[in-house]
Amino acid sequence: MSETIAAVVVTYNRKKLLMECLGGLIHQTRKLDCIYIIDNNSNDGTFISLKENHFISENEAFENYEYYSKKILKLTDKSIVIIYIRLYENTGSSGGQYEGIINASKDGYDWVWLMDDDVEPKHSSLEKMITSLKNRRNENIACVVPLREYDNGDIVYGHEKILTHKFFSKSIYKKPYNDFIERMTLEGPLIKVEEALKASTHLQQYFILYDDVDLAYKISRNKKIYFDITAIMIKKIRIPREIYKNGSEWKQYYRYRNLLVFAKNNFSYNFIIPLIYHYLREIMYVIYKRKFKYIAVLYIALLDVINGNIGKTFTPDNHPWK
Repeated sequence: MSETIAAVVVTYNRKKLLMECLGGLIHQTRKLDCIYIIDNNSNDGTFISLKENHFISENEAFENYEYYSKKILKLTDKSIVIIYIRLYENTGSSGGQYEGIINASKDGYDWVWLMDDDVEPKHSSLEKMITSLKNRRNENIACVVPLREYDNGDIVYGHEKILTHKFFSKSIYKKPYNDFIERMTLEGPLIKVEEALKASTHLQQYFILYDDVDLAYKISRNKKIYFDITAIMIKKIRIPREIYKNGSEWKQYYRYRNLLVFAKNNFSYNFIIPLIYHYLREIMYVIYKRKFKYIAVLYIALLDVINGNIGKTFTPDNHPWK
């Protein structure tokens, strides 16, 4: 495949993980053409680390961003364009991925490889996804999703899914296998830029959570998403088993609200009955767990959708449940 590929890495205050991710990208057996580093206004020294490791050149004028630089990283067998974009504020993974897609499209790349900073691709990941595309060139595939594993080899379950009813879904595997899917996470999908651009219309409305669901749903309506278990991404931060833990109220707010935002963006009123069923189950569960404050979280999430209060509303440091 001679088409051009750009990686997009969204980062916020995880400079060590970012450097590990960039190391994995630079050493791909199929070399990338470009890497976009989208910095959500980190304040942990990310900028200094990038500069010390020669990923950033002098600032170029770019009125939409706090800082913008373009640098050619010369490797033994190829050069990679490194574009660093520092946003004026933290726009979440959703806003960061949107900026990456927009810039990759504007700069004329054919494919975009999306990820956050807490994953690191194995060196053969991109080559294996491209091989899958070549082997299935007549199957209308617009996106290839890699398998995610933790450092110890445990598989990350839960995101690669098929639809069971409109926006409700189930995992496709207990033991993973190559197949077509309709749900994914933004931790390594390789997407045709024109399809990513068309599917990103609502991406900025989420901040975190359900941005991946929205993007996958829009792509899978007309194209196919292929799950390739031969391509591996290493996930560095474990997903907690208990979602209703202390301090997670702000994140649960986005989970409650963004399911509604996703449904509102993509479906007509025929989603209301299953949606009511879903939220009644949530309420029964939090009552059973005696986590009564989450009922208030759900109520505020519902009000915000009704009032059109979308995008970034709360952060870990600024929310009413502290």
